[in-house]
Amino acid sequence: MQLLSPIIILVILVVMKEVLQANFSGESAIHQPIELIHKGIQVPTQQSYDNGIALKFYECKPNGGRACYKLVYSANGISFGEKVMELLISDYNLKQDTDYKMFTTKSEMENWMYTHQNQTMFGISFIPNGPLDTIDTISYTMYYNRTREDLKTPLLSLQNLIDNNIVYLRMKDLGRTQELADSRNSIQVDFKSFPQPPQSKNGEVLLYNYSGPTFFSIGAMIVLIISLNSLVVEKEFRLRFAMIMMGMKESAYFLSWFITFLIICAVFSLVNVIGGMIFQISIFLNTDFIVLYVLFFSFTFSLICLAFLLSTFIKESKSALVLGFTVLAISFILNLTVSNSNIVYMLYSSSITPLIVVIFSFYPPFNFAKVFIDIAVKALPVYDSTQRKYVTGPGYTIEDLFIGKNTYDYVPGSWLGILTLFLNGLLFLVLYWYCDNVISDGNGVRKSPIFFLYPSYWGINRWKSKSKLDANDETDMHQMETQDIKNEFSKARDFNQNAIVRIISLRRTFSSFLAKIALKILPAKFRKFFSEKKALKGLNLIVQDNQCVSLLGHNGAGKSTTMNILTGLFQQSSGEAFIAGLNVRDSMEDIRKQLGMCPQHDILWDDLTAEEHLELFGDLKGVPRKQRTEQVSNFLESVDLSKVGHHLTKTYSGGMKRRLSICIACIGNPKLVLLDEPTTGLDPYSRKKAWNLIHKMKEGRAMILTTHAMDEADYLSDKIAIMAHGQLKCVGNSLSIKAQYGSGYNLMVVANTGHEQHVISMVNSRISNVNIVSESAGNFIFNIPKQQLAELSDLISDLENSTLGIKDWGISQTTLEEVYLKVTQKSDFSYANVKSSSIAKNQELDEVKV
Repeated sequence: MQLLSPIIILVILVVMKEVLQANFSGESAIHQPIELIHKGIQVPTQQSYDNGIALKFYECKPNGGRACYKLVYSANGISFGEKVMELLISDYNLKQDTDYKMFTTKSEMENWMYTHQNQTMFGISFIPNGPLDTIDTISYTMYYNRTREDLKTPLLSLQNLIDNNIVYLRMKDLGRTQELADSRNSIQVDFKSFPQPPQSKNGEVLLYNYSGPTFFSIGAMIVLIISLNSLVVEKEFRLRFAMIMMGMKESAYFLSWFITFLIICAVFSLVNVIGGMIFQISIFLNTDFIVLYVLFFSFTFSLICLAFLLSTFIKESKSALVLGFTVLAISFILNLTVSNSNIVYMLYSSSITPLIVVIFSFYPPFNFAKVFIDIAVKALPVYDSTQRKYVTGPGYTIEDLFIGKNTYDYVPGSWLGILTLFLNGLLFLVLYWYCDNVISDGNGVRKSPIFFLYPSYWGINRWKSKSKLDANDETDMHQMETQDIKNEFSKARDFNQNAIVRIISLRRTFSSFLAKIALKILPAKFRKFFSEKKALKGLNLIVQDNQCVSLLGHNGAGKSTTMNILTGLFQQSSGEAFIAGLNVRDSMEDIRKQLGMCPQHDILWDDLTAEEHLELFGDLKGVPRKQRTEQVSNFLESVDLSKVGHHLTKTYSGGMKRRLSICIACIGNPKLVLLDEPTTGLDPYSRKKAWNLIHKMKEGRAMILTTHAMDEADYLSDKIAIMAHGQLKCVGNSLSIKAQYGSGYNLMVVANTGHEQHVISMVNSRISNVNIVSESAGNFIFNIPKQQLAELSDLISDLENSTLGIKDWGISQTTLEEVYLKVTQKSDFSYANVKSSSIAKNQELDEVKV
């Protein structure tokens, strides 16, 4: 579309030029007479007179329901005038008070016209000069609406008719019967304008002098709109975030788009100039190629830089299109003003403050219009008064770029306009760099407004942060309720213990900008009026090599905040987090080279295949080409996507996209893989395949998994961490937390009909304080408390040796779901306040048949 737009604009301009030229080419040196009689008043003929045929008179169209008269008149007591009007009325069959209105005096008629405006087409008033039989002069006055240009010709037609009627009646009165027949058309009137030189106008000059910059800027604006939309689409679907999380540098991302847009600029400018030459437009044929090419390139360059800047303020592609077309519309309207050569040069007049030109210089279309007009003045045809025609202009060369003009006052050369366009682009890029860092868009950390003053931003004085216990750390440790959390607290601070992920007293507080200022400067008694949300309250956790840790918790527990800090999306308020020994606070770029992530929502390009996705992210991870091809094949086969690996992802189902996202997270052998609900939307078979891949990829790396499926956490996790209200409430492997927080074992017995009471007695005889959890049609579930586990072996022996009344039996430990519910409820979390349950039912029992 970008490359097609200049061709469309050129075609439109060529058509407009031909239309204008056709309008001007009909003029000749001596004008031919123009027929007087207007088509609205039919010309009387002798046949119409002889046969009494009523002729058509100019139509009067009513307005607003009011009466409209074709004619009003006053004979002013002149009987001859009455006869003239009666003859006219008879010829055209006009009806009184419908088609015409008659008045006795001139003043009466004029008063009526003043009080009944726009209710008549013409007025006629005869002027009394004395007895009719003693004079040879008949005088009358005609009235018409002078604001209606189209009434001038019928006015002359009406005058001609009245004059012919006067001649006819005078001939009749004088008895000149031989001349009477010809007197009805005795007066023939034509009119014509003064002679003038042949064609003093040129359609091409008029079009390009006044509208050239406006139309040519439209094509470049199309480039801006498409570029802006492309940038925002990647931000909206978090594609930029995905690539940065997988190791791409911000600078590399920017350069990739910038180089792409520069290539578009170069080709766009080339198509514009060559297209203008092909269409034989004088301004392109009569100007040095390099001048026009640099002009179009500099203008388009400034607009794509503007697209980068605008993209920082927009989050959705629909908004980008709306903004883009709004800029186009505003630009078109402004260009209609600033594209006029007289107005542009007038701005440089000494009578106008130079500040106006400075302000307009920040508006790229103005600079483009100024240079374009400079070129048009010399490259378009010029009028030669000696030859009385347009001749080829002197042309525009590179040397002309540096020559100013003295139109109103001194106007600088075109070189300054082109330089200003490049400077506009550089200014927009600097503002983009600043806004992209400061404005939060959901794809990265929002930096301080003075981030560029910090040496750490420029890579100066970077060091690895070390944890130090402070008052808050000691307070956290004393407030911990269980030994497992205290052990995790100690392990997180033991740097001698190998860990891929080390989280130490991590805190994150969300508050508005105003609240941050108020909390710092106001006294303590006023700070309560400014709220802040504490998403993390001193989290301590380590993840070791070959280990998968599941983060479980209700909505708002702090899981997502923790993941966002580890990926660099958020920055912690306090505390430290290390990944592979690197601090996330100041080494995020290095960390991302060793990080793989499967976000909660798939981040994929619709127009790329699965193989191309893996190739791209493998390349970002620095995987050699040969190994990359092998890894791509292995990953696709491991999740049953090898047969559709060459298909576009927009044809994939939700489950297929999810499996591909897991493969993307694992490619490149990252040290840490973050999996945010990786199996959401998968069918049981695909889910099992994904589990196997995750389990296999655990070797040689660490994994952090968030999920609401308890069976998934139980199957995949080496360690489970349950969070509530931003704090760690439980940590350990599945067996240890079930033993610590569970209620014991569940014994399931299926009794034969009639032996139900025997089964209950057998269980009660061996284990005291047993609880019957469920009883239905001979199926019993007994809960055996942890304190009674020593007595369980005797009961199992009885069940094995019993031959009476027992059909089947089994035993299972407390489920992870029960532990989860118990821990979160113990933390004062009420599921009644949650709109939709975040707990996935565990449909599988870890049953052990003894």
